[in-house]
Amino acid sequence: MRLRRFVLALLLCAAPPVSAAEFYVDPVTGSDTTGNGSSASPWRTLQTVIDNKLETRDWNALPYTASSVLVTVNPGAPVKAGDTLWLRNGYHGAVLIQGAYNAAPVTIAAQAGHVAALRTLDVRAAQNWVLRGLSISPSHAPPLAQTTIVEIEDHNFFGPAWDVELHDSDVFTVADAAAWTANDWVNVASSGIDVGATRVTVRGCRVRNVRFGISVGGPSARIQENLIDGFSADGMRGLGDDGLFEYNRVQNNYVEDPPDANHDDGFQSWSVGPGGVGTGEVRGVVLRGNVFINHVDPNHPLRSSMQAIGCFDGWFVNWVVENNVVVTDHWHGITFLGMRDSRIVNNTVIDLQSGTPGPPWIMVNPHKNLQPSVNVVVRNNLATDYSLEGTNVVGDHNVEFTLANAATLFLAPPFDLHLRPGTAAVDTGNAALAPPLDVEKQARPQGAGFDLGAYERFVPTVAIDDVAVTEGTGSNPSAVFTVALSGASAQAVTLGFQTANGTATAGSDYAATTGALTVPPGQLTRSVSVPIVGDAAIEGDETFGVSLSSIVNATAGDVQGVATILDDDAPSLSKLELGHGSVQWGDLAADPGPAADADLFRLAQAPRASYEVVVDAASGDVAPGLLVERLASDNSTVVQAGTATGTGASVSLRWENAVGSAVASQHIRVASGGCTTACGADDVYRVRAYETTYTIPRFNNAGTQVTVVLVQNPTLQAVAGRLYFWDPAGALVHTHPFTVGPRGLFQLIGTSVPALQGRSGSITVSNDARYGALAGKAVSLESATGLSFDSPMAPRPR
Repeated sequence: MRLRRFVLALLLCAAPPVSAAEFYVDPVTGSDTTGNGSSASPWRTLQTVIDNKLETRDWNALPYTASSVLVTVNPGAPVKAGDTLWLRNGYHGAVLIQGAYNAAPVTIAAQAGHVAALRTLDVRAAQNWVLRGLSISPSHAPPLAQTTIVEIEDHNFFGPAWDVELHDSDVFTVADAAAWTANDWVNVASSGIDVGATRVTVRGCRVRNVRFGISVGGPSARIQENLIDGFSADGMRGLGDDGLFEYNRVQNNYVEDPPDANHDDGFQSWSVGPGGVGTGEVRGVVLRGNVFINHVDPNHPLRSSMQAIGCFDGWFVNWVVENNVVVTDHWHGITFLGMRDSRIVNNTVIDLQSGTPGPPWIMVNPHKNLQPSVNVVVRNNLATDYSLEGTNVVGDHNVEFTLANAATLFLAPPFDLHLRPGTAAVDTGNAALAPPLDVEKQARPQGAGFDLGAYERFVPTVAIDDVAVTEGTGSNPSAVFTVALSGASAQAVTLGFQTANGTATAGSDYAATTGALTVPPGQLTRSVSVPIVGDAAIEGDETFGVSLSSIVNATAGDVQGVATILDDDAPSLSKLELGHGSVQWGDLAADPGPAADADLFRLAQAPRASYEVVVDAASGDVAPGLLVERLASDNSTVVQAGTATGTGASVSLRWENAVGSAVASQHIRVASGGCTTACGADDVYRVRAYETTYTIPRFNNAGTQVTVVLVQNPTLQAVAGRLYFWDPAGALVHTHPFTVGPRGLFQLIGTSVPALQGRSGSITVSNDARYGALAGKAVSLESATGLSFDSPMAPRPR
């Protein structure tokens, strides 16, 4: 409910977009002297652009003190706050951003399809920078030398740094470390990312073949959805207050202690106070949804025995440790020595292999100074051992298991820890403090209660769509149905399918088809193809069905698919054609005979779209009993009759073409039940047509964003429709029917739909309302910052 209130508040006070300029840097063909930064005339050197072509701010005097103030630097320079620098293929050097405090974010990003290579990146004494899509490695500029590849830091002389983001970048020492020795992992591997500034975000990066992975000393960091793959010291360090470490994957730890002096951790933290290490506090850290795997190859000769989450020198205060997965060959699975006012909930901890060291435990024990841990909840966990000591250290709804019996709980331990059905871990958790999503961002609970451990057992719903296919003559096309799961399953979903007659008959209209399908783990769709038998007979549109049965590892949703065979044999009754925004006038003068006149119009319908036809402005003789009808492809069957609208002579048709094929064989018929054979040339009417489909250019449920779709109906009639979610490549992801009452508001929160988890793209909205009658938008919320990104719902322009 809070999210919904926040969205509605955003609708009232959303700020207008800020215009921004785009510039280009090309280290191969650009020029710093004759280039102007345009796409056609790019600059050459990124460092020169940062130092000389950016209007920014810096401190009025150095060294920085608390009384220093920001003043403009490079006034009148072309690049300003809010602008973007696009980097093209090539080597851009060792980049230093220093003394550059932007009033709004400046983005440095690789242009689409380009690889922007940097040796190192150092951001210090700076504000409002976004770095995206970069390849950063000392191997880009031999000879190779050990360093810290990315540093984002305060500086005692030049000043503090804050509000810096690094996204979707590749940070590595060398691309392939397969030939490295133990000595190379210790003395050649560079460290990945070091954060010593405030409000730094590192998201969606790949950090590989490094000494240390991502180390954070500054407060309010956001370390999200990164992969640390191949490291010889610590995967992540979190020493700053209010840090968020979520949905990261840390795997493949190398070199044991000894000979390496560092005792390696997947995640490590310690406090520093007046008396040194262990005499302070680290407060407000969230460890959520991270996966720590000692090594994907337990037999690798250089594999270390990694401590997974090792926090030995408290105090650790107000921590949340939830939904983490630990697969390690050590005793310390999740260990806190000196913890207060915290919780450890719904984690899964398992041994990589039997024997010592191990099995790994979840431990909350006293501080090293022997003071007890206080007020800690340890709940809903699955682990191979527990050690809980302290004052009001509460352990409940936890299950202890051994590696030997792990297969009774999990699908394929130690790496696939999704839960088996019917075990003691399913639906038996305590709802209090349980996280609303699991490690894969599946909503909790899925069953009668919350599951134990990091994975909520998800049983998807399976459904089959409706399709339409043009019959053809002698071409024998196929009706292709899509069988879709509501979300990816950890188990293979199997089912059977079988066709059944409707108005179409097996053998003469289509080929009877039966079979079985398997949707593999992690996948969402499979297809059922039914051959159509084409002929030249005029027979109208016909239907047949496909039903799903014998469903295993999924629940039944819409298991009856309907195929419409669109007959294309009847000749067109008219050369008059309606299109979006068209306006035509006609009369209903009686045909010779006399005979009543009826005018016919063709209207091509796009797949998964909606339409409106309005006939009005009728003369007095036409108006009584004005008829507007939609005819099937046999040119006679009435599919839909229009309804009167308003108080005058106005009749409208509104409908959706909800199938995935175009319809070009239907007609709109206009006739009069009033003058009929007495109609004259002065008995006229107007016909208008509109495609009423709306578009929303963006939704995003990937990363830390969640999209809320709002559809408002200001009319006095109820409206029904469908939201179609498309991925960036144009593939249909999900169809969501909706209804909204008169003057009502429909809301859909993206995280409530499993099929939309982690997805992004665009939306189309079909409906049965009047053209342009609805209003709406998609609001993508950034949970970490509270920022929102609005994408309006727009009708097709007339």
